[in-house]
Amino acid sequence: MPKRLAWEKNWLHTYGWSWDQIAELEDSDDLTPVEYLTGHAPFADFVVEVNRHVLIPRPETEKLVALVLRYLADHPLFDTTHFSIVDVGTGSGVIALALARQLVANNFRSRLLATDLSLEALALAQRNFAVLAPANMITTLQSDLLASVEPKTLASNWLLVANLPYIPTPDYLQLESNVRDFEPRLALDGGEDGWQLIERLLTQALALPTPPAAIFLEIDPSHAHYLQKLTSNDPTSVYHWQVVPDRQGLNRYLIAEKPIL
Repeated sequence: MPKRLAWEKNWLHTYGWSWDQIAELEDSDDLTPVEYLTGHAPFADFVVEVNRHVLIPRPETEKLVALVLRYLADHPLFDTTHFSIVDVGTGSGVIALALARQLVANNFRSRLLATDLSLEALALAQRNFAVLAPANMITTLQSDLLASVEPKTLASNWLLVANLPYIPTPDYLQLESNVRDFEPRLALDGGEDGWQLIERLLTQALALPTPPAAIFLEIDPSHAHYLQKLTSNDPTSVYHWQVVPDRQGLNRYLIAEKPIL
C-alpha cells in the first residue's frame, strides 16, 4: 500500500480531507497525486488550481522564473520601456503568474501573453489568472507554439519563456506510475530525444521579423549537447547561448541573449 508523506497528508487536510479519509486513502491502492485530489498546487508564493489537463508545477520551474527576473534586473532598459513576455505552453499558468506578480511589484511596464495548444489547459490558466494575476496584465491565446502569435502584437524588445514537454520518450515510459499514469502525456513526452518541440519553437522564434531579445527554456539534462549546434547554427549570429544548472547541478535551463538596442 502506498504511504503518503507528511506534507501530502497535511496538504489533503488543509483542503478539507479528514484524518479518517486520509487513512482510508493510505489503505487503498490510489496513487493519485495530492495536488489532483485537492485541485490545488503550490508554486512560488501562491497556490494555483490544477487538474489532470496540466502538469503539477515543479520547483525547478521556479528557478526558470528567477532567471528571467535576474535578466531583467541586469538590463536597465527594461526599467524604462514597455516590453512583452510570451509564455509558451503555459499549462496552469504558473510561469506567467509568477512573472506578472513580480513585475508589478517592481514597477516594470510589461504585458504577458500565455499560449497553449490545449483549450482545457487555457481554460484552467484563465481561471488562475482571474484570481491571482494583476488586472489586465496577462492575455491568453490558443496556439501551436508561436504559430498563431501576431508579430505586430509584440513589443520591439520581448522575451520568450517556455517549459515545453522535454522528456525523451524512452525516459517517459520509465517514469514512476504516480507521474506517468496521472499527468498529461502531452505535457511531458517530448518525442524520441525530447528536443523536437524545443527545436521547432526556436525555429519559429528566430524566423520572426523581430526575434526575442532573450529566450529562457527548461530542458532535459541530456539536451546540453545541443549547445554547440545552437552556437554554430544560430541564423542571427547575435545570440549568446548558455546552459544553466538547476539546484541539483543538472543542466536544466537553456538561455539565449542578444544585445539590447
